[in-house]
Amino acid sequence: MGGNHTQTEFVLVGITDSPCAQAPLFGLFLLTYIVTVVGNIGIMVLVRVVPSLHTPMYFFLTHFSFTDICYSTVISPKMLADLLLESKTISFAGCAMQFHGFAFFATAECHLLAVMAYDQHVAICNPLLYVTVISNRVCQQLVASSYLIAFLSAIIYTGCIFGGSFCGPRQIDQALFSGAQ
Repeated sequence: MGGNHTQTEFVLVGITDSPCAQAPLFGLFLLTYIVTVVGNIGIMVLVRVVPSLHTPMYFFLTHFSFTDICYSTVISPKMLADLLLESKTISFAGCAMQFHGFAFFATAECHLLAVMAYDQHVAICNPLLYVTVISNRVCQQLVASSYLIAFLSAIIYTGCIFGGSFCGPRQIDQALFSGAQ
């Protein structure tokens, strides 16, 4: 039957097909992932432990570090597993979930960067009003709105991409994304 149907899984064509290159790439990407996670956790712990860092700027930085950890964790484990395993498939639902997480945390990072820029703008342009304008409540509202807007945006992005049917080839070639022919 040659009708339209939705794919149940995709085959991810890796960065390289060479088995001797996959182990060094795994080590490099694992090291990068560990450094990212440990560095961001270090920032979060340091801000929590040192009382002089309990300021709006470091409150925003803590949330930025959190989203960075989550952003990396959405993508890295599957990529690392695919470098080691022979079967490089992802289910349709898994792909949609991974994309939603990726879109959510990427968008949240962008909004948090905008919030951090606003915080610095107020600190530089209105230093006498800073404590009044950027109160603890305002900080919490800005962070919450960043996460809410990111969540809603990610729902829209995911719905637009995965709302239709996927028919045809199941392979997703990395060369398509790098511009190589």
